[in-house]
Amino acid sequence: MNGRKAVHQRIKLWAGMIVLLLIAAYFAIQANQPVQESLPMREYEVLKGDITAGITANGYLSMPSVSHYYDAPAQIEELYVKKGDAVKAGDKLAKAVDHGLADPYLYAKLDGIVVSVPLAAGEMTSGKPIVAQIGDPEGMFAHIQISQADIADVEVGQQVSFTLSAYPSQELQGTITQVLLAPTKASPLEYAAYAVLEPDDNLLLLEGMTFSAQLIQKQAKDVLRLSNKAIQLKEGKQIVMLKDEKGKWFEQEIQTGFSDGRYSEILSGLSVGDVVYVEGEA
Repeated sequence: MNGRKAVHQRIKLWAGMIVLLLIAAYFAIQANQPVQESLPMREYEVLKGDITAGITANGYLSMPSVSHYYDAPAQIEELYVKKGDAVKAGDKLAKAVDHGLADPYLYAKLDGIVVSVPLAAGEMTSGKPIVAQIGDPEGMFAHIQISQADIADVEVGQQVSFTLSAYPSQELQGTITQVLLAPTKASPLEYAAYAVLEPDDNLLLLEGMTFSAQLIQKQAKDVLRLSNKAIQLKEGKQIVMLKDEKGKWFEQEIQTGFSDGRYSEILSGLSVGDVVYVEGEA
C-alpha cells in the first residue's frame, strides 16, 4: 500500500510540473507575439462638387497705361500728382512755365491710377518725354508665367481660375486672350500668357497683385466625388469600406470616372452623404 501511494504522489507531482511548464510555455509564446493594435478609422464623406484638372501657374496683375506729355518743349513748373494717385479724366497733372503754350496745364485723358511720374518740377522737356503715365483699371489683365513643360498645352480661349494673394478666400475666373511663344525669361526658361478677368465690383484689383492660377484642361461640374485616399483596389475592382446600421463593416464595389489625382468622380455604388472608412492614421 505504501509503495502504491508513493507512485500516485510521484504521478501527481509530475503532472503538476507538466501543467506548470505548459502554462509557462503559453505565456512565453504570447509574449513573443506582435501586439495587434486597433488602428483608428479615417472618414471620407461622398460630396457633390466640381473636379478640375489643369496647369498650375503663378503671375501678377497688370494694366495698360496711357502716356501724358506736352506736344512742345516745356519746363515743368509744378506737378499735381504722384505715383499711386487716383485721377479722373480732366484732372490737372502738371503745369508748365508759360512760354507761348496755348495751355500750360496737362490734363488726364482718362479715369485711372498714376503708375509713373518720370519728371520732376523744374525739369525741361524736349521732344515728347512722358510727364505721367496713367493706368486704366478697366483694362486690368493677368500676366501668367508659364513653364516650358506646359506652354504647349496653353491656348487662347482656355478658362482660368485665379486666387489672389490679397484675397485668398476668393476665386476669380478669366479667359486666355494671348499666348506669347517667345520666352520672357531665360533662366529658368519661362513663357507667358495673358488673360482677361471677369469683373468683380467687390474686390479692389491693383497692378502688381500676385496670384496662383489653374488653367483648366478638363472639368466635371456638380458630380459625386470622393477622395482617392478612400478608394482601394482589390482583384481589379475598386472597393470602399462602409458600415451598416448595426455597425458592421462591409465592402462595397464602386465605379469611378474622371479624376484630378486627388478626387474621383463616383459613377455608381455610393450616394451623396455616404461615409467611407479607411483604417490608419490620417
